[in-house]
Amino acid sequence: MNTFLSGLVWRFEKLRSLINGSDPLITKETARTATQEYNYSNEKIKKALNFEFRKIEQSIKDTCRFFLWDKKSG
Repeated sequence: MNTFLSGLVWRFEKLRSLINGSDPLITKETARTATQEYNYSNEKIKKALNFEFRKIEQSIKDTCRFFLWDKKSG
């Protein structure tokens, strides 16, 4: 959601909550948090533990394979 839309949504929610007397579902703070981008790096832990992560595609394949094996045997 872009910042313009999230700004409209939290303002609408504020108005709705004032009319209904309820808590807003989305606040200015939650709207701002939803539009922020967070980036993390795993380089530090990889170096500290001498560890290499698996690619997400391989993890998904392994999980699906295990799920299907579990369904057949259970």
